[in-house]
Amino acid sequence: MVAISGLHLRSARRDLRLGAGVPAFAGLGAGVPAFAGLGADITDTIPGGLSTVRADGGATVSDLLMQTQADLLGRPVEAADVPEISALGAAELAWSTLGATTDWSKDRTYRRFDPYLAPADRAERRAGWSAAVTAVRTP
Repeated sequence: MVAISGLHLRSARRDLRLGAGVPAFAGLGAGVPAFAGLGADITDTIPGGLSTVRADGGATVSDLLMQTQADLLGRPVEAADVPEISALGAAELAWSTLGATTDWSKDRTYRRFDPYLAPADRAERRAGWSAAVTAVRTP
């Protein structure tokens, strides 16, 4: 979450407080819609948008999170089968500066999650996320 918070997006604010009035994301499992909502906010800032989103990191082991992300974005999400594939890519790049070649990238695969929500349901959930963020902001 530190990396996401560092982007200073409208939904990743340090002055947020916990409170009532957030029924769409309250209770057990609130982390999944919250993390997916942050991801959707980040993706919205990319000029020209993306046709497919590739995800990596520890959170990609959660199929529920990856499906929720695809549903909120309205576009496919491809999750790396190796969760820390960014680290592998950085290591491969560093290795290549030494003139060495690797075959690490040939076996990389991704799990694909296609969005299933209807556009109206997607808009309702995104509006719920925005309302939840607004409800927990301090004045």
